[in-house]
Amino acid sequence: MATCPVRRKIQPIRPGTNSQWQKLDHDSTQDWANFRGWTVSSPSQGSQASSVAHLAACSDNFAEFSRQHFSSDLGSTAGRSKTEEREYEAAKNSAAGSLSLRPHSRKELEIKLEDKGYSVDAISRALDRLAELKVQSDADYAEVYTRSKWRQSRWAPSRVQQELLKKGVSKQDCQLALEGVFGESFQGRVRVNLDDLSEEGAGMPTLFGTEGRIDQQLLASARRQAELTEGLPSETRKRRLTGWLLRRGHEWDTVSKIAALLKL
Repeated sequence: MATCPVRRKIQPIRPGTNSQWQKLDHDSTQDWANFRGWTVSSPSQGSQASSVAHLAACSDNFAEFSRQHFSSDLGSTAGRSKTEEREYEAAKNSAAGSLSLRPHSRKELEIKLEDKGYSVDAISRALDRLAELKVQSDADYAEVYTRSKWRQSRWAPSRVQQELLKKGVSKQDCQLALEGVFGESFQGRVRVNLDDLSEEGAGMPTLFGTEGRIDQQLLASARRQAELTEGLPSETRKRRLTGWLLRRGHEWDTVSKIAALLKL
């Protein structure tokens, strides 16, 4: 008979656990809190104590959400054994704990729960319940992931989509997330308009408020990268900037236009 995994109490991250603290992603955690509608102030950059407090605040918000919604599952055995119900509850709580830290795709949660030894049935029921409560959604995950990867790293739409598909997100959810960030006519790449790129113009619809058009944001980031190589030979500067853009999935047409604008 298969045994139910032992439920272990999750210990909070405390100041001094540097290896754990270094893994915290300030922006992703804040994105997730904002997306869930939680009021959590941003931590001070580089502050270990504030990062721990920030993560704890997100966890507290999620714990309150769990108390309000998960209590309805108690006692609903639906003809299953007590062992199966305990495993289901443990799997659901484990997945909810992961979601309290950052968004996950369903596939990511399935892999985590499988690694912990939960049965396929318990995993499926747990994730179905979390989706029913709108705690987990691949569409929401794709939106937060796309926004985060563009803002933090300036990933091209094609690179974002490639990674989302690896994480089990459907093409439809990928498309909706990419359109929300890059506009409905992005067609897999960032379009660079040479005629008015340097001018102030109406921003393309994005999730980033008033940061400006997508191509203007990319140009500003590329300019900052180019400034890091000032004093080096022109060919070296161009090669490094080209590599920086290509690694993020931008097409050669976009790369060459950016390099021309920066006169490299």
